[in-house]
Formats: sequence, C-alpha cells, structure tokens
Amino acid sequence: MVDADKVLKVLNDKEISECLGFWFHHFVDLKKSVGCYYLWDCKTLNGIQVRTGAEAQGTYYNRETASRLYVVEDHHHHPRKQPDPSKWDYREGSVFLVKAKPTTLNDSDYLVFPEHLGWAMLFSHEEKDTGIGPFFYDRDPQGSIEQNFRKKKEEIEKAKAKGWI
Repeated sequence: MVDADKVLKVLNDKEISECLGFWFHHFVDLKKSVGCYYLWDCKTLNGIQVRTGAEAQGTYYNRETASRLYVVEDHHHHPRKQPDPSKWDYREGSVFLVKAKPTTLNDSDYLVFPEHLGWAMLFSHEEKDTGIGPFFYDRDPQGSIEQNFRKKKEEIEKAKAKGWI
C-alpha cells in the first residue's frame, strides 16, 4: 500500500482511464501484449531501455524527479476479462498521484511513473520467490523529457502569475 502521507490524490475512474491510457500509449506494444496477465509482462515499445533486478532498483532509487508520480496497484488476482491489457478494469482506489517516490511497497504488483512519462518502474509480486522483476522502463535516459516537462510547468506558472491563463 502507498504511504498515506505521500498521497496527493486518489484518482477517479475517468482519471484512471486517462492516466493508464497515456502510460500504455508511451510504453506498451499492445499488439505484442495480447494475453499477458501482469503489467510487467506486457511487451514494451521499440527503443525503450529495460533494466531488471538490482540494476532496475538502483536506477529507480537514483533517478531524480521533480515531478509528481502515479502509483498503480496492479491487483493480479483480479480476473482479466480482456485480452487487451489497455482495457483491464482498474477501480477507484487503485491509482494514486503521490508527491514522492515510494520506496517501500508490499509484495504486490505496482507500477510507478512520473507525470512526464520519461520512465516507469514495475514491481512484481514474484521478486522474492522467483526473482522476476522489478523492471525499469526508460524512455528518457538523457533526462530531456523531464527537462522539457519542467520548462513547460514553469512557463505555465509564469503565465498564471501574469494573469494570462
């Protein structure tokens, strides 16, 4: 479970659909992922670096982010009625917007990614028993996506301060 003091918002159904839609669009090859059962089992789009195990953990804990993050509890025990993972049913209370990177999660499956979608970390319930996971997906090894995101946020704040928006 996510630490309550880090939670900024629990997403509603519409927000969950939008949030995960963006994640699937930027990270997952849906044609190759039909029939997968876990988010970490989905096939990534070409060009995304994937790190696993200790290397994934090290990258996750060392990657700085000024952005808020989304945390998705991927309840693997819920039946998946859709072969297309982008159509899986995530209910209110399973996706959170948080202000700091979670460092301790229980032995369930979790997806963590920043608002700018430069990277994603997938924790697996299989880590302790079989050594499967975690997985760090990196579409921004140079940090340019996050830099552009920060710049846009600053521009928006300046425009708000001037009353332009």
